[in-house]
Amino acid sequence: MLDGRGNRSDSRQIMPSMTRAPDRRRGAVSKHALMAIIGLLVLVSLGVLLSRMGQVAPRRSTGGDETTTTSLTFFCAAGIRKPVEAVAKQYLEEYGVQVNLDYGGSNTLLSRIETAKTGDLYLAADESYIDTARKKGLVAESLSLAKMKPVIAVADGNPKNITRIEDLLREDVRTVLGNPDQAAVGKKTRKLLKASGHWTKLEALVRQTGTFQPTVPEVANTVKIGGADAAVIWNTTTKIVDGIDAIEVPELDQGEVLVTVGVLNSTSAPTEALKFARYLASVDRGLKKFKEFGL
Repeated sequence: MLDGRGNRSDSRQIMPSMTRAPDRRRGAVSKHALMAIIGLLVLVSLGVLLSRMGQVAPRRSTGGDETTTTSLTFFCAAGIRKPVEAVAKQYLEEYGVQVNLDYGGSNTLLSRIETAKTGDLYLAADESYIDTARKKGLVAESLSLAKMKPVIAVADGNPKNITRIEDLLREDVRTVLGNPDQAAVGKKTRKLLKASGHWTKLEALVRQTGTFQPTVPEVANTVKIGGADAAVIWNTTTKIVDGIDAIEVPELDQGEVLVTVGVLNSTSAPTEALKFARYLASVDRGLKKFKEFGL
């Protein structure tokens, strides 16, 4: 092409600026897309991190080949629920191990353990259940935690003026007892009152006008809500459940028992299970909480 002076000009000199401009625009767009993707990945990662906050990750113990998770299954007598819950909460805060509590009557729990052969620990309201579990090969090691004894429980102020076992045999008194085949307190009550000669008549009267309950908290709450006038429960339960008073009588005074925890042979984490059992039995840890609840 000739310019105004007759010289040939080269139009290719302006082509680079015309062809590179789109490349720069594409580069700018690519950078923005990359930054957006990076930002999205950061947000997703942050979301995952936040969703996991508060969860305790599984960990491996340092002893041998034992692999433990951050949870234990604990079969616990219902009457000892409140102090054990408090200790389990404290243990989680200190060691990051969740103790999952399964409540019931001592004998009911023992039957479940024997059938299922699962779980890590078993706490019974009476050491006789731990002895039975040991004979059956279900418990490896056990530790005593506290002492209890049976007492008569009445509503606040003792409106029926109940002061002795014979008062439970009155026609105007409705009595609730623990089921001897389910609850430790029921089994102990039957044993003591058979020895004193009161059981046969009391059992018949309870079947007519009262009730049998599977756990000691249910026995205590029946009196509390007015469903019965009297009950036989652990002396420690009267300190945990509001609205009831304890009446001590000589026929029941001989029934002292030991609250006992055992490490189950079915546990997949024996080291961690024993550690929590010892924590429960520690004077400045578990037993300190037990004393707060009157045990």
